[in-house]
Amino acid sequence: VLCSAKLSCFTSSFFTFLIFSPVLLIPFSSFDKSIEEWRQFHCDLNDLSQWLTEAEGLLAEAHAPDGSLDIEKARIHQQELEEGISSHKLSFSTLNRTGEEIIQKLSNTDGNFLKEKLAGLYKRWKNINAEVMERQQRLKGKNQQLIDFTRKLEEISCWVQNVENSLDEKPAISHEENLQELMGLIKEMDIQGEKLKWLNRNEAEVLSNT
Repeated sequence: VLCSAKLSCFTSSFFTFLIFSPVLLIPFSSFDKSIEEWRQFHCDLNDLSQWLTEAEGLLAEAHAPDGSLDIEKARIHQQELEEGISSHKLSFSTLNRTGEEIIQKLSNTDGNFLKEKLAGLYKRWKNINAEVMERQQRLKGKNQQLIDFTRKLEEISCWVQNVENSLDEKPAISHEENLQELMGLIKEMDIQGEKLKWLNRNEAEVLSNT
């Protein structure tokens, strides 16, 4: 299968090479190098085009019918998409550089055709990068919100438990001491009350994304 794929890739690049005939007007000593350059360029072009199509499909899967982002579906393929971008960065850069060199050797018509093809790939690459990075930030934001929610919930639960234990175990104390402790509890209650408001305000959103 691998040999067949390589043969197909070479055959396609060879015919592409013949189509862009002006490149044949190079010294014969550079002929082998040019064939290899075209072959590698065409293979890289096919590989990147295929990955872009797959990435666009994965990104589309995470969109709900109303166009909004399904966080859970987005999370499933996020790492795969990030790794795909990372692994294709070098070939994308090389492809553009080699493409510019090849365009210089072509006629205006063929050069413009290749330039438009590369511009289309660049636009797709840029759009995919932008969406993946945007999702990365959104997913991190959701994770951070969940972390904050859990932390505040644990803090207020711990405070309630401490108050209950204190009331159950506290022996009789003087009125002054009781008043001082009461003022301290009131001050803490204000702080814990703000946490409770935040928890109630964000509960539905956090739970819907967990």
